[in-house]
This record gives sequence, structure tokens and C-alpha cells, in this order.
Amino acid sequence: MIWAANWKMNLAPKESLAFLQTINAKIDDSLQKQIIVFPQNYSLGLLENIFTHSPMQWGAQNIHPENDGAFTGENSVEQLVKMGAQWVLVGHSERRKFFQETNESCSVKIAFLQSKQIKPMYCVGENIAEREAGKTDLVLEEQLKVGLSKIDPQQSFSIAYEPVWAIGTGQVASPEQVEEAHLCIRRFLADNISKELAANTPILYGGSVKAKNCEDLAKVNHVDGFLIGGASLDIDEFCQIIEQTKN
Repeated sequence: MIWAANWKMNLAPKESLAFLQTINAKIDDSLQKQIIVFPQNYSLGLLENIFTHSPMQWGAQNIHPENDGAFTGENSVEQLVKMGAQWVLVGHSERRKFFQETNESCSVKIAFLQSKQIKPMYCVGENIAEREAGKTDLVLEEQLKVGLSKIDPQQSFSIAYEPVWAIGTGQVASPEQVEEAHLCIRRFLADNISKELAANTPILYGGSVKAKNCEDLAKVNHVDGFLIGGASLDIDEFCQIIEQTKN
């Protein structure tokens, strides 16, 4: 099981540090290996030391696909590598909506990250209109087809299925809806890349995951973990989710 915490623009550096120190105290090292934290940029420098001495994995919420240059406000992969990051989120629905990221731009980022031995966590999912029109599979397949068009199948990555209509809304996809979407993703990977890669690529669910619904979601076929937003900002709830789904 993987528990990925997307803190978005929340938690100041000192709050982030206290959060991680609490995880170190509350969560066994064997479980910490399965935690991935995506802090906001301001916190990365302060948190670098604690990540270095912890089994937890970590990454950035976004990068620019160039080695260096005049790209004001963007994140450097070169610097993340030097700091020891292992992951970067790619294609989160909020970046698609507010920053005009496309499947094509995601494919470039994914290829660039893999060239630097950083693992991309590629986010896919349909909006409510697409869900109601019965187009979920078509949307997912197009996002995967284009977004993974430059993938190196010899390197690790993961997929996060996040139905847009369930992110931050309190709505949660039903176990049946989650299973159908994750099966669609797994089937695409098997049919278009390789069965081995499909079997070994973690597929996470994200979308208002909380302590009260995580156990049912964790039992769903093809769910290998969670990408957790709001609930990952509450240390007690985040630890409860881990405790309830660790087996």
C-alpha cells in the first residue's frame, strides 16, 4: 500500500517539519517506506534533512522540463535530484485546469523526469460531464495514450486516478466506479505497453479519501494506494488512514 500526501499550497515550513516529526514518532519505519510526501516548494529546503534520515519518500508538485535557464517561478529537476527527491506529480487536475497543462505537455515532463531517474506520478481522471456522458474510459485512455507516449517502460512510474468531480468536493467515487476505472488503466497498460509493466505499476486512487472511507476503497481490486489531499493535512487522520489500511 502507498500513501501519498499532496499538501498543495498548505502547511508552512515549520508546520511541515512538525508534521514529519510526528510521522517519524507515530509510524513504524517499515510503513514509512510506503509514504510519499509532496510538500509545497517553500518547505523543501527545510525538510531535506529529515527526509535524508527517514524511510519516507518525497517529491515536488511540479517541474519544468529543462535542465536550467530563464524560467522564472519554475522548479528545477537538477536541484531536486541533488536534494534527493524521488517523485514528481505530473498532470494533476488542478494544474490542467488552472495552468493549462495538457496530455502532450505531461508526456514531455514524464520523459524528462525519467531521463533524470525521477519517478513521475501521472494523474488522470474525468470531470463530471464526462462521467455522466459515459465517457470515463475514453477520457482515461486518451490521457494515457498521449501522456505515456514517451514513457520508458524500463523505469518505474505510477498512475493516480483522480475523478475530477471528487477532488476536494467531499464526493467519493463508489468502490464499483473506482474498480472500473483502475481496471481500465491496468488494461491499457497491458495492451499498449506490456503485461509485466501493467502488473507492476502502482495505481493509486485520489478523491476525498478519508479515514471513514479508506478501508472500503483499499479493498477494491487494482487499488495499490491513495493520493490524499485534504486528509493528509490532518496528522491524526493521515495516521489513521495508514493504520486502517496497512494490511
